[in-house]
Amino acid sequence: HPGRFEVASINGLSSIYPASVIKTAVMVELERRIEVGMVHLTDTLTVTSTQYTYTGLPAGDTRHILQVNDSASVELLEDLMITRSDNTATNVLIDLVGRDSINAYMASLGLPGLQVHKHVWGGGPGTQVDPGWDGTSVNAGTALEFARLYLLILDGGPGFVGAAGRARMQAVLGRQELRDDLAVGGRRERRARVGRDRRGEHRSHQRAEVIFRGRELIDDALELRVRRIARLGVDVEAEL
Repeated sequence: HPGRFEVASINGLSSIYPASVIKTAVMVELERRIEVGMVHLTDTLTVTSTQYTYTGLPAGDTRHILQVNDSASVELLEDLMITRSDNTATNVLIDLVGRDSINAYMASLGLPGLQVHKHVWGGGPGTQVDPGWDGTSVNAGTALEFARLYLLILDGGPGFVGAAGRARMQAVLGRQELRDDLAVGGRRERRARVGRDRRGEHRSHQRAEVIFRGRELIDDALELRVRRIARLGVDVEAEL
């Protein structure tokens, strides 16, 4: 069926540990708030001690590493959160938009399995202190719902962020640097698994697969990403 978009999934709605993929949900709620005037790109926020955590740098990234008491604009924080998967920037933005607001917006979009309940943690000295965490709930997601969220970023939909916000999200996704070793042209399939902790042990043995026809959406180890926004007419399987 020419022009028909098809999605097939296996365990697509199985809840999985989302790792840094959950940062996309934070970005979407941020853009919703920007659109309605609750947040502005020029707003400046200051990093607190409970928001700071370690972030690994991509090769060649010479941008400043956020430290406690540093100030940065919302625009820069959003860019850092996505382009280099900056954990500190993510925590600042989670506190700005609110976990309940992120989860409510995801549910309103028909994506109730995408849940943000705690800060992301990059490791480092000391233990994670997250005043907003209930001590029990964890971040969660499903492969199919993440896929649907990326399609909304591409094409929009009822209740979703408008064209300006979607264009900004597409642009920042296209500038991702972390572990970006994907082929820039032509056809390629890449598979990666999510779910290992720092000792190399499996957090979960669940597998979830989504097959996309007509768009290239690729999962790269920890981050399901839109590698190229253009419609490429390729078949790519993203396995989480």
